[in-house]
Amino acid sequence: MSTIRVLQVIPTLGCGGAERMVVNLMRYLDRQRFEVGAITLGDSEGSALEQKLAKEKFQLWFLGKQPGFDPRIPRRIRNVVHQFRPHLVHSHLCLHYVFPSLIGRAHPRHIETMHLPGHMSHPRILTWMTRIACRRGVIPVAVSRNIAEWVKRVYGLRDCVVIPNGIPIADYQHPSISRQVWRKEQGYEEGDVLFVCVARLEKLKDHAMLLEAFARGPSAEPRAHLLLLGEGACRLDLETRIRELKLQGKVRFLGQRSDVPEVLGSADVFVLASQNEGNPLSLMEAMAAGLPVVATAVGGVPELIEDLISGLLVVPGDCDGMAVAMLRLLHDAELRRTMAASAGRRAAQAFSASQMAQGYMALYESILNDGVSIVENRGTEIVTHYRN
Repeated sequence: MSTIRVLQVIPTLGCGGAERMVVNLMRYLDRQRFEVGAITLGDSEGSALEQKLAKEKFQLWFLGKQPGFDPRIPRRIRNVVHQFRPHLVHSHLCLHYVFPSLIGRAHPRHIETMHLPGHMSHPRILTWMTRIACRRGVIPVAVSRNIAEWVKRVYGLRDCVVIPNGIPIADYQHPSISRQVWRKEQGYEEGDVLFVCVARLEKLKDHAMLLEAFARGPSAEPRAHLLLLGEGACRLDLETRIRELKLQGKVRFLGQRSDVPEVLGSADVFVLASQNEGNPLSLMEAMAAGLPVVATAVGGVPELIEDLISGLLVVPGDCDGMAVAMLRLLHDAELRRTMAASAGRRAAQAFSASQMAQGYMALYESILNDGVSIVENRGTEIVTHYRN
C-alpha cells in the first residue's frame, strides 16, 4: 500500500482540546505516507483551526448538522467515505454518528479516540452503543492510562491502546513577543505574579472553585492576579461570583485568544481546577512554556505532572488545598523557577506532537497489516498493546 488514506471525524473544529489534538495529528502525520482529510459534523465556523488546515491544503467536509440528533448525518458521512475512500476512519467524540454510518457494507477500519470517559461526554445509551461498537471491531484509543482503565472496565476489553496527546512544543517555547513587552501592553508590572487558567468556561472546569481558592489565598497579595482564558456558558455566573468575592481588578477575563503562547510566556503559574480531564492540552502547553502547575489530580493529569517536581497536585474540589498550593508558589520564587525548569524539560521529552503522530502512524499501519501490537511511545512509556 503506497499511501494510506485516513479520514478524521470530529463534531467541530472550534477551540477545544480534542479539536486542537486532531489538527496537531493531521499536521504531523507523514504526508508522504498518509493522505488525510477531515469531516466536521456542523457548518464551517471560520475558526483558526479550520483556516490552518485549509492553508495547508487538507480536504475538509462540513456536514451541516442541526442542533440535537440529526438523522441525516450518517448518510452524509457515508457519502464522504464513498468519495474519499479512506483505508481508516478515525473518529473523535462522535462515534454514535460514525459507527452506524459504516454498518452493513464493506467499510474501512474504524478507530475512536476516547478523550474523556464516556459517562462524562455521552448519555448512558451512547455508552451502550460504544460497547457494541467495540465488540464489532471499532478500535478504542485512550489518551491516558486513566481513560484506558475505564474503557477496559466498562467495555469489557482485555487491553486498550494508549496514545497521549501531543502539542507543537516549539510554539510555546518561543512566543512571538517577550514577557516584558506583553506585560507592559496589558498593564502588569514585572514583579506581579500572574496565575493563568486556559479552559472553557464550563462547569466541568470548576472555575467557581478556582475563584474561591484565589479569594482565600493569593488575592490578599497586591501583586497577585488571575487571568482566565476561554469562553463558555458559565461566564455570566463567574462574573457575578467575582463581584461577590470582591475580586474586581484582581481577576481578568481574556476571552478566546489566538496568542496563548504569548500569554503563557508572560505568566508565572498555571492553574487548573477541573473536576475531570482526559489528557489536557492546555496543561501540556503551559508546561512547554515553562510554567509550574497547580492542578486537581483528576483523569490523566497525574500522568503529566510530577507532583512536587513540576507542579503541585490537589484533591479535586479541595478549595483550601488549592489556595494553599497557590500561596506556596506565590511566596516562593525559587520553587517557581525550579518547577518551571522541570515542567519545561518534561514537556520537551514527552509531549511533542511528533511523538503522538508516530504512535498513531504505527497503530494505523499495524491495523492495516492485521497486526496485534503497537510500538511503545518511549517518551511517556504508557502506550499499551491492542489485541484483537
